[in-house]
Amino acid sequence: MAEIPMVYRASDELAETFPFKIYTFEGLLSQPLHVHDYFQIWFVRHGICTHWMNGQPHELTTGSIFVLPPDISHYMECKNSETSLVGMEFTEAFIQPDVGGNSFWDTGYLEPFSVSLDQVKPRFPLEGAAAKNVEAIFDEMIWEFRHQEAGYQLFIRADVLKVLAIISRQYGKTLDEARQQYLDRYKDSVARAVAYINDNFQKKIYLEEVARIAMMSATSFSCVFKEATGRTFTEQLNFLRVRKAKELLKDPNRTVRAIAYEVGFQDIAYFDRVFKREVGVTPRSYRQNL
Repeated sequence: MAEIPMVYRASDELAETFPFKIYTFEGLLSQPLHVHDYFQIWFVRHGICTHWMNGQPHELTTGSIFVLPPDISHYMECKNSETSLVGMEFTEAFIQPDVGGNSFWDTGYLEPFSVSLDQVKPRFPLEGAAAKNVEAIFDEMIWEFRHQEAGYQLFIRADVLKVLAIISRQYGKTLDEARQQYLDRYKDSVARAVAYINDNFQKKIYLEEVARIAMMSATSFSCVFKEATGRTFTEQLNFLRVRKAKELLKDPNRTVRAIAYEVGFQDIAYFDRVFKREVGVTPRSYRQNL
């Protein structure tokens, strides 16, 4: 029988007027399975922990930051007595208060963890400088939260946004690295496909045959090719054909129809539509303006 998680609610755990808290923890830790309706962030100052989320372990080491969106079952285990953590909890309303019925902040920084359950990637290993920066920001928030001097709420909210911005930046770097690794894996396949298209665009060629050249399925090839070139197979084919057509239109002895066939279009009306979409004018208008 599946374990039923404990439920924590912001209405019980966080102040209504300022739904935020921050705390430190040192030593051993073994939490029960639980879920809460607010955001939680853990930062590892020192040591190693395991954060279990949806039955999957995520190892946290010094400098790691772990972001939990609301409504996800999880628990933390720290078996090293020298572990030192900082925890922070807040509601979404805390970082995007309504002003006149409108959200006051741009919420793009929430993208890394405001996603569907199966897409959550909560662990962000920060680089050296970023880790030190985040630790200093947490220290400032702890001081402000404990002393609550005039303006402390503004300082804390600004610091929370700063931490989220750092995480968002790290998230972007991670995506860029993953994308590059993905493209490197298929670099030779895409190069073969591009060379084949460049050599044969004036002929009647099909996605399936180019996919075979790349030694991939048509579906996989379509995805990889678009990611690598920024164009679909058809868009790349039409781009090359229109580019060649623009060159041939400079010759007044060639008819538009003949040029369409020569660059690989079998339908003159389709050629006109594609040419206008690519260039902004029809082939005839383009020729007249040469």
